[in-house]
Amino acid sequence: MHVSTVPLRQRIRILSEYIRLFAKMLISNKFSLGWYLLFPNILFFFSHYSWLVSSPAPELFYLHTSVFAAYIIFLLSIDGPLNLIRLRENGALKVFKFISGSKYTVILSQLVTQFAAVLIAMLLFATLVGTLILPHFSDIFLFMAVMLVACIIVTPALSLFFIWLLLLRVKQESLFTMVSILLLLFFLISTNDFTLPGWLGTLTLFVNPFEVARQIMYMLSNELIHTSMPVHHPLLILIILLVYIIVGFMSMRAISVTSVAGRL
Repeated sequence: MHVSTVPLRQRIRILSEYIRLFAKMLISNKFSLGWYLLFPNILFFFSHYSWLVSSPAPELFYLHTSVFAAYIIFLLSIDGPLNLIRLRENGALKVFKFISGSKYTVILSQLVTQFAAVLIAMLLFATLVGTLILPHFSDIFLFMAVMLVACIIVTPALSLFFIWLLLLRVKQESLFTMVSILLLLFFLISTNDFTLPGWLGTLTLFVNPFEVARQIMYMLSNELIHTSMPVHHPLLILIILLVYIIVGFMSMRAISVTSVAGRL
């Protein structure tokens, strides 16, 4: 395995430059930026406009807001690896790796950029929803704390996990279609609060990142706000997050900086 001999200070400088580059790329795509920042808020208030007049019970409030918060986390966490696929297909990833001396620097820069984007999108969502619906400042503050802490816990693990998408030998267009279908499927399952009993429910939790994010929000709301949200055992959630991280690091070692797309 190739070991980079670039000094640490230079690596940090390269990392910061790539973060700036990826941030500019994200901001320059106005449609995607609006989709990430505005669409979840518009959809939430469209479907919960009655809450602007009468605040719901805490359990109902967190049950519904967690779906949209999980949507934000999922969408922006998976966008980082998808952007790496775009860079690989147009040859930029190989060039960036040559400049920095390591593919890990480029990948980490992209993931850090997406992490910052998730925090901003979540802060906007929590501020708007909390301010317009919750009656007291303490409720708003605790709601923002639950959303942001859940974001900090889930996003790094989920972003790493989605690195495995770069191992798939499918065309970029086909992969993006598959991701869109999965996003819609997970969103509908979470919106309808569909769960399976026993070990099937546990298996569903492993394959549905939406529910993992919601479970962490439930745990935080139970601890901070003393709600009674249904939660799985915390050890199970920890194991799932560790699996995400391990899969991510293993995938990172295995991915190629040159295109591997097949016929699909």
